[in-house]
Amino acid sequence: MIDCRRHLIKQSLLQKRTIVEITEECVKRYLQVIQEIITMKYRVLIWNVIVNVRLSGTKIIGTLRERNETILLFNSILKSFLPKEIYFIDICDVLIKNFSVKKQYYKDNNHLCQKMMPIVIERLENARIIKK
Repeated sequence: MIDCRRHLIKQSLLQKRTIVEITEECVKRYLQVIQEIITMKYRVLIWNVIVNVRLSGTKIIGTLRERNETILLFNSILKSFLPKEIYFIDICDVLIKNFSVKKQYYKDNNHLCQKMMPIVIERLENARIIKK
């Protein structure tokens, strides 16, 4: 699991590199692991990183907007780098609009609630992961 809400911003600051550079490097490493899984003859489905509702905890780096921008950047770069044999399910378009997070889909600051299930099922059906 990559906590890009924290570590990508942190590494950008520590290494004095842009968030785009750090994110691209992270995605490339992530895809190396995914490629190993494909080599073992598994079908792969990647779920997007979801945005945060609000900041909580003691190890927070960046503002809520910076963290959510980083999440959306990670998802975008990941999707653009993926080979065709990997399924990518993205629901962020439902969760956030103009950097305003739709809290009704969350049970807490980080986890989705059951209201999201019909949308998830629809996305899985559209990707032909499950049958209608």
